[in-house]
Parts: sequence; C-alpha cells; structure tokens
Amino acid sequence: MELPGFQAPSASPPISESTVRSTPLPLWLLTVIYSGQPFQVVINGLTGEVAGERPWSKVKLAIAITIAVLIVILAIVVYFYFHTHVHHVTRTPSHHIHKM
Repeated sequence: MELPGFQAPSASPPISESTVRSTPLPLWLLTVIYSGQPFQVVINGLTGEVAGERPWSKVKLAIAITIAVLIVILAIVVYFYFHTHVHHVTRTPSHHIHKM
C-alpha cells in the first residue's frame, strides 16, 4: 500500500552490535525555545535524571552575583565593626564602693 506524498526510506546502513546501546525507558525528550534558540533536554523517566542544555538568563545571573557580592561585603563590614568596637565591661574595684 502506497500513500500519496510518502516516500519509503532508502536502505539504511547495517546496525552492528557495537552501535546498539540499551536505552532506559521511559525516556522523555523535550525541546524548549528560549530567546529564539532551541534547547534540548532528555529526562530519564525512571530516575528523573535530566541531561541537556539549560538557558541562562543574563539578568538573573547579574542579580544573583550582585546579591552574593553585597552579602560578602556586609559580612566583612559587620565583622570589622564588631572587632574594632568591642565594649569592654569593667568592674568597679571593691575599694571604690562607699558604704553608707
């Protein structure tokens, strides 16, 4: 039976034992278009392991780096503030206490 517009594929090269690999099933294939670029992802349905490319948002990366740098700067400032402004608690010597 022939279908209009359908052409049977030509003979494919023989498959040898060395080119056959086991494939874990179920296997999910996903292509995401982000900023006009396709990113392909493969998900192992048994383990949930994900492989593939991930799109990176430059804005989110810049925000994350800025927050990390500010946290480090704040930690340094707090450290030096408390180490240079240590309040020494002094006790009044007993001979200075006047009894009434």
